[in-house]
Amino acid sequence: ITCTPGLQKHLQRVSCKRVLLIPNSYNLSDIELSKKTNYVVSGEKIIRGLCVGKFSEYGAHHVKFFLNYASDHFKGAVYNLLIVGADESENQWVKSWLVDNKINNIDITFMPRVSRESLYRLIGQHDHGVVIVRDPNYDLGTKVFDYIACNKPIFNYFDKVNNFTLYFDGYLTHNNPGIEKRKIEPREILTTELDGYLEKII
Repeated sequence: ITCTPGLQKHLQRVSCKRVLLIPNSYNLSDIELSKKTNYVVSGEKIIRGLCVGKFSEYGAHHVKFFLNYASDHFKGAVYNLLIVGADESENQWVKSWLVDNKINNIDITFMPRVSRESLYRLIGQHDHGVVIVRDPNYDLGTKVFDYIACNKPIFNYFDKVNNFTLYFDGYLTHNNPGIEKRKIEPREILTTELDGYLEKII
């Protein structure tokens, strides 16, 4: 059993055995929580992004690529990025890197971890969610499902199609043409499917 399509394909290839895919998701209670959230959409001159969880801990090169892309993509606007729950000391280099590279349309703020209720309020106050992953062909991230539960798009900064963009196509700020949007089921339904599979093999 694995939780991402990329790992499923890899494990089936090396083991020559069937590997069950049970992806991560959100809870039904998350949907109810999201309904209590006040949603805000920014104007053209100020764009608000939210990254929950680790940031450059997953690789400085991923963050540099994302920031360069965001700076170009939001040219003519100010991009306010709030990073929640990352290790601020490990990410302090980011602000000086922005200055050194003359990227002056991105403003970054760090915030420690917050309660789930507060997190969903923050998601509602931002235009999109940001996910930094080690390898988009094998990782899907976890907080991405909170963005989906709150009906907020995931910022697509990737330079080419990969397993991440294919899996979340339809939930991205800009999507791959001609690909049907995947229905992301809540954990309760996925758990029921797993129970049914285990009953057959035990």
